[in-house]
Amino acid sequence: MKQLSRIFLLFVLTLSTLIANAQSLKFSGSWSGKLNVKGSELTLVLNVSCKGDSVFSTLDSPDQGVRGIPVQSTIVTDTGMFLSVPRIRAEYMAKLAGDTMLVGNWSQGGMTFPLNLVRLSVSFSVNRPQEPKPPFLYKSEEVEFESKAPGIKLAGTLTLPEGNGPFKAVVLVSGSGPQNRDEELMMHKPFLVLSDFLTRQGIAVLRYDDRGIGKSGGVFSGSTTFDFADDAEGAVSYLLKRREIDSEKIGVIGHSEGGIIAPLVASRNKKVSFIVLLAAPGQKTTDLLNDQIRLTGIASGAAIDQLDESLALNRMLFATLIECPDDSLAAVRMTAIAKEQIGKWTSFSEAEKEKQLKEFPVMLRQVINPWFRTFISWDPSENLQKTTCPVLAVNGTTDLQVPADKNLPIVEAALKKGGNNQVTVIRAEGLNHLFQHSVSGNPTEYGSIEETFSEEVMKQIAGWINR
Repeated sequence: MKQLSRIFLLFVLTLSTLIANAQSLKFSGSWSGKLNVKGSELTLVLNVSCKGDSVFSTLDSPDQGVRGIPVQSTIVTDTGMFLSVPRIRAEYMAKLAGDTMLVGNWSQGGMTFPLNLVRLSVSFSVNRPQEPKPPFLYKSEEVEFESKAPGIKLAGTLTLPEGNGPFKAVVLVSGSGPQNRDEELMMHKPFLVLSDFLTRQGIAVLRYDDRGIGKSGGVFSGSTTFDFADDAEGAVSYLLKRREIDSEKIGVIGHSEGGIIAPLVASRNKKVSFIVLLAAPGQKTTDLLNDQIRLTGIASGAAIDQLDESLALNRMLFATLIECPDDSLAAVRMTAIAKEQIGKWTSFSEAEKEKQLKEFPVMLRQVINPWFRTFISWDPSENLQKTTCPVLAVNGTTDLQVPADKNLPIVEAALKKGGNNQVTVIRAEGLNHLFQHSVSGNPTEYGSIEETFSEEVMKQIAGWINR
């Protein structure tokens, strides 16, 4: 599941410009540098262009998969420049050092960090060596199919190996958050890479845009894990109708939240002949989220005492949300709890506590919604115990979002408790939540790692399916 804690840098801004003076041309082009935030480095790219007397700027945060962010105000002088991004409370002020470097400071959220940008000789691009490029040695077909939920048509891509079949087939189910058919994030396309690999190993693959995303119908906002399971089951039903597919060998591969959905679909649809769980949770989601926040916080340099106080508050807020089904009443109770508990914090300054309280209404909107209410009450063990088909479960040992040591044993135990002995468990050494090789596992590194998906794990998946 994608990181639930607040991303530090930049999402959606409104474009505007200021009139630049004649010196603006010296700033034209792309500039790149590293922003060090509590031990984590984030690449920031500034793109400056001039049209007439006006200067336009955009920002890229490639490590987070964010590109083309408009800057609201850009002011240039003879010796430097100033950028203002009030919607995220960010500013950048720098002096020009020669013609090739901007030396300055990035300010955001009351904190200031050194940020030096170097002029690039060519436009910035990221290297994704595993991303497949046409022509492909297999058939790729744009398809549409109906969700199990009435009135929702989903769009996707079906890749078929060479030959007439019938082929083994899998449906790919993405993690939390709005995802396209490639599960695209931070300029990686894990499902594109995985589908390409599996199809070249003789396995047909159906991947699709989430409802309300890309070319799929329906509405993403307000949908829950149960709704996404209906969509995945619709994908299975579609494959059952294709003559090229072996109806006795259709499986579901779920990543992160998709690893919760796969057992749900398999437990209620016996046409699913196997499932593959990639970084699938086994813990109750309240425990999972707290572990996730703690581990990613430590990796990002957060103070332990502050994490302890924050997590204690989280546990109280989660419990209140679960106990109180009425949204308005839950908001009132959670706000009262936050005011009382934050007031007692000893590891935060008064200014930090005031900031937390000021931002609390935003946090409420993020959690008081149908998806989070469903997710926070989920116990994956319940559906795992009802899953009787063969299961392959793979978790990376440096995964900070779904820690392998805590989740894999629960997944295996729940499956076997339900009488399923067709279980294969793999601890993938040195791999993070996206199955990239990573020492720290910090989600802030996902975009900076060139590898999209461990080839070793893809070989293990294909080998297990084709066994």
